Amino acid sequence: IPCDLDLVIFALPSFTHEMYLKALKPFLKEGVAIGAMPGEGGFDLCAIHNLGSDFVRNSSLFALETLPWACRIVEYGSCVEVLGKKKE
Repeated sequence: IPCDLDLVIFALPSFTHEMYLKALKPFLKEGVAIGAMPGEGGFDLCAIHNLGSDFVRNSSLFALETLPWACRIVEYGSCVEVLGKKKE
């Protein structure tokens, strides 16, 4: 994992956000923009809890309402199947 990331986007189910924030914490620098898709309520609080309030204050967080596609993992880490575009 590169240590000079400017942007991280979690295109993951919201219940995995905390796990990934913890795993990526050693590799993130202050000032990074971190986004979540879908951005269930509380992503900001989860980031503060796992990364620290000073880190979050000096970085950018954003969340999108939902993922635009329905997808499933075919082969972990290398392939997904796009089942279709969501109506809303």
